[in-house]
Amino acid sequence: MKVLIQLLRAVLTLIWALVLVVGVRLYLDETVAGSHPPQLMGQGLWSVTDSRMEPAYKTGDLVLVEMGKTAQPGDAVLVQGRKELELSRIIGTSEGQFILKPDGAEESVLMAPESVAGICGPYLPGLAGAAEFLRSLMGLGAVFLVGVVLIFLPGRLAGKEKERYRPRH
Repeated sequence: MKVLIQLLRAVLTLIWALVLVVGVRLYLDETVAGSHPPQLMGQGLWSVTDSRMEPAYKTGDLVLVEMGKTAQPGDAVLVQGRKELELSRIIGTSEGQFILKPDGAEESVLMAPESVAGICGPYLPGLAGAAEFLRSLMGLGAVFLVGVVLIFLPGRLAGKEKERYRPRH
């Protein structure tokens, strides 16, 4: 039983360390390097904040974006809009430009292929809030503290109990 507990503690420590490293990497990428969206191994993480791409992507979804990949008609893309990055879909081409239209919109626009930042891939429903929290300083602190409490504190308490209840004969 003791070996199983040590194995479980080792696995939890590994998961905790991985989450912490990913969170720090995303935090540094966004705040220090100024990369938007923050990237991890060539994949951008984009939080859906509006309903423009419904039903494909809903508000609160976390979309993985393949940055720098060549886009084609039919692809959902992250594109540099008039003011900021936004999600849209390529519905065709015209004179070397892409015709873009969000799934939930009526109007389409023409944009140069260079305005496409990346192609939208798989998404994680409802995880945008968790990703935003994880890449914040407060989120990193919370992950660190929870990990310390869940992984290291039970071992310390168990060690003190053994010393306290040791027979004296």
